[in-house]
Amino acid sequence: MKRITIAILIPMALTACSGGSADTADPKTPATSSVSSASTTPSPAAQSTTTSATPATPTTSATSATNQQYASIVAEEELGIDKILRDVLDTRHCDWTGFGPLDVRPGYLTCGIQIFTLGLKAQTLAINLESAQRRIGPPPAEIASLVKDTIGVALDVKKAAQKADPCSLEQGPGCGEKLRNYYTAMTSLRDQLAAWGPYQ
Repeated sequence: MKRITIAILIPMALTACSGGSADTADPKTPATSSVSSASTTPSPAAQSTTTSATPATPTTSATSATNQQYASIVAEEELGIDKILRDVLDTRHCDWTGFGPLDVRPGYLTCGIQIFTLGLKAQTLAINLESAQRRIGPPPAEIASLVKDTIGVALDVKKAAQKADPCSLEQGPGCGEKLRNYYTAMTSLRDQLAAWGPYQ
């Protein structure tokens, strides 16, 4: 009777020892935690709104030239021209009639030399007034004709000087007329420069 009981108990004990718990987790399987990744959107108050302000483009209007700007151009060239004119237009120094020596003062060659020099300065005056119209703009209406006439008279002096220059040292055929024409051109330039007086 005892043998039968032992035989029955042994298999039951073996079964209890070898039985595993159903709730035991496999050590090789990692535990996974479900994490909800919530996308955080900042509130409108937290958002910094950067407004790129576009600077206003300044409106520039073309600057018109003034009477004084043109008068200063004339005044700058007039300094050298006036000195020559006062010297060569003095009949005690130069004889522009063409009937005698050009230089009245013995041993002087000033009158002849100044023909070329004055012609060059007159040309410079004309060039500067013409270039100013491209540089600073056309002259105001008030002096537009004065500028135009000054350029014309200055160029006349240049042309007359070129014709009279060969007569500066030795007078030949036609020199009398050339020198008188040059004298007339010089007096016209003197009067034209004087017309700028109110603007200087």
